[in-house]
Amino acid sequence: MADDLFRARVEPSRAPAPTENWPKEWDEETHEESGERPDEVLDDLLASFDQHRVELDQRLKPAADEDPTASEPEPPADLAEAAEPREAAIPVAIPAATPAAPEPATPVALPSRRVVAGPPRRSRKPWLIAGAVLAVAAGAGTSYVALSGSPSSTGTNTASPTQSTPPPTAPPTAPSTASSAPGPDQATAPAVAAQAADWIAANVGPGHVVACDVTVCAVLSGRGFPAASLITVQSRLSEVEQADVVVVTDVIRHQLGAGLAGVTADEPLAVFPTGSSGSSTVQITAVALDGPTARAGRLAADRAARKAAGTALLRNPRIIVTGNARAALSGGLVDSRVCALLAVLGGTHTVTIASFTGSGPGAGADVPLPDVVISKIDGASATSDSPPAAALKSIVDAQRPPYSPLSTSSVASGPDQGLAIRFAQPSPIGLLGAAPS
Repeated sequence: MADDLFRARVEPSRAPAPTENWPKEWDEETHEESGERPDEVLDDLLASFDQHRVELDQRLKPAADEDPTASEPEPPADLAEAAEPREAAIPVAIPAATPAAPEPATPVALPSRRVVAGPPRRSRKPWLIAGAVLAVAAGAGTSYVALSGSPSSTGTNTASPTQSTPPPTAPPTAPSTASSAPGPDQATAPAVAAQAADWIAANVGPGHVVACDVTVCAVLSGRGFPAASLITVQSRLSEVEQADVVVVTDVIRHQLGAGLAGVTADEPLAVFPTGSSGSSTVQITAVALDGPTARAGRLAADRAARKAAGTALLRNPRIIVTGNARAALSGGLVDSRVCALLAVLGGTHTVTIASFTGSGPGAGADVPLPDVVISKIDGASATSDSPPAAALKSIVDAQRPPYSPLSTSSVASGPDQGLAIRFAQPSPIGLLGAAPS
């Protein structure tokens, strides 16, 4: 068979060719000395093939005299080693690739809801009084009222409206046992909610965060109170702790239970009775994270400092105060921001004070009076177009938090006519520092 296959491949190429037409390079390079013809070369190749075929057949045939029981030749060492049985490999469990843990997200410092930036104010002359020592001229000598740049502990739970200090962390409180679902008769009356909302808008202002129930918050929002300054209380005491002021209604009392008393001041800023009997009330009160007892102690120390400042102001001949206004100033009932403003004005101008007002209905006895009505400055009406009146308005407008007022207005009728200056409630505690011993 091998012979047939070889001939099938080779013999078709054995077509005779004239010697004269054979390529010269083949004759010259390969058969120049032998002088063989191409067909003779093929015959030699076939003969050589036949000889190799015979030798191959002889090698493949077993020898006649060979012992059939003889052992077979040993395979090569490498093949024998490969053929030896091996112990089964012990399977090793390869753990699945564990996905890399995601890197923790970098926290973003977001502004606290209790820090609400007020509107930008125009730059004016530096009449700032924070951190200054104000000399108040008095009779035979000079009395000094030291105003610290920042209160050691304010009455509110936030810094000034333009500061970005995060709210203090309140200690964990036990969960309220009261039901979070108010009954059908506990919804705040719309009329009372409107009274409370009007008072908050006029006396607290958007610089403080207010916690309230759904009804009161809706009324405040309708009055234009910014949403960033409102926290709608649902069922958690922590919602109240994030605010500066809370509107305590029957709904919130039912939601938070007895735990509410531990984070609110004892003395309310304003009280509004509900119903004809007045058995229930809506109270607007400051939030006290350190508890009502600690806040009452700080408020008493602050009143002593305000009393000392008021006494010094009354010795200044440039500050004219009569009647009930004099008693309020000497008794430490005037807001510390009002005392600071009068100290500045009394340094260069003669001012006449008509009254100190601003306490809400039903407010506690120790709640400071945040309003002052100045009737005259340097003998001219404080509401006129005179240069002294213009200077007064410039000084007032130039103040910065926490000394900047909530509003100013002209009072043209009644016994207390003049320029009314109102500061936001609740009043900061500790603004005047410790009272002198």
